[in-house]
Amino acid sequence: MYANFPIKIPQNASVQIRFTNLQGVANPYALIRLQVKKNSRSSEILLSMDILPTDPGCDFENGIVAANFIPGQTRAMLGDEIYKYDLLVNRQGRITYDYHGSFELIGTITRDGDSFNPVEYQSILEKLASTLTGFGAWMIGVDASYWTTLLGSPNLVLERCLRWLRENKLAKLNPFAPGRILKSGATDTEVLVTGIAIDAQDNVTGVKTLSLLDPPALAEHATRRDWVESDTSTRIQTAVNLLVDGSPNSANTLRKIFEILGNDPNFATTITSLIATKIPLSQKGTTNGVATLGSDGKIPSSQLPPSSGAVTSVNGQTGIVVLTNSDVNAAPASGISPGAITETTAKQFISAGLKGQVDEFTVISTLHQITPLSDETFFRYGPGCRERNRCKLAPTRPPSSRN
Repeated sequence: MYANFPIKIPQNASVQIRFTNLQGVANPYALIRLQVKKNSRSSEILLSMDILPTDPGCDFENGIVAANFIPGQTRAMLGDEIYKYDLLVNRQGRITYDYHGSFELIGTITRDGDSFNPVEYQSILEKLASTLTGFGAWMIGVDASYWTTLLGSPNLVLERCLRWLRENKLAKLNPFAPGRILKSGATDTEVLVTGIAIDAQDNVTGVKTLSLLDPPALAEHATRRDWVESDTSTRIQTAVNLLVDGSPNSANTLRKIFEILGNDPNFATTITSLIATKIPLSQKGTTNGVATLGSDGKIPSSQLPPSSGAVTSVNGQTGIVVLTNSDVNAAPASGISPGAITETTAKQFISAGLKGQVDEFTVISTLHQITPLSDETFFRYGPGCRERNRCKLAPTRPPSSRN
């Protein structure tokens, strides 16, 4: 916003000029200043006015700013002249000039309090001490870095500094006892002493009740009942969780464990009594003790007890028992008859202790020993044999029919 708004006021008069529709000048309050110069190129400031939210006619919350001109501000300016002005608005460091224009001062003749002295019409000291608006505190300028830092403005007047003190001052402090905690009183500028004391070792005394809001970072510092109960419950639950997590599902509660133990209230005594009935490990492998297993998983014969009874029968026979080859499924000692051999897909041939599987068409180049029965020849030379070591083996005929 940059509105051209001409101002026309009488010289040496009390006049209020209102500026409206100023946005964002409250919460926080903006710093607003009106200045008048001969023209925009002039470096001389003829009039400078800081407009405060508490000035008459101001309503910063609704965007209304009032400039209250007093007689002393325009008295020294030339009447019937047209000057230039603008309205500076500082919103937290963002500066704009929302209004500007001509500043016409209509000349006046009559003055209040003028003397006939052509040099001085009123005592300067009297003006400075006056409580009237436009004199005294309003007219005294302040140029100090301290107040500039507090109020954020380099162009200050004493009245503005006094207002800041009034709004931010503390009430008169009472002669408090040392080491006591202070508290605010009924108003925002009142300070009272409490009965709570803090000694040199930071020990606090005189606290009747204590209401803490946030739990301490360390559980050991917990003082409120609910904090202590909560911490205790958390620790118990953690221990229970560790017990449950470390056990199988079938034994993760005390009830399941007791059921596994058979609900025996004297379980320890029962187990001790059962252990007492067992043979001690010290008797393992000793005489009249208990046997041990060998490397083959069997009891060594040296640890077997001696037989206490005689053999009463063998294969159903008593006395002197003679076992034949049929009793033990063995071949007869006199040899194997041809009828005892059963032809199969794979024949077995026995020669000089050599045992192997041979086909019926295999040629045996060397025959070490064959003992036939006396009444039947087992092998013969085949027809047309000339070299015995090359003849085929074949079943024989009786000697009367041999070629």
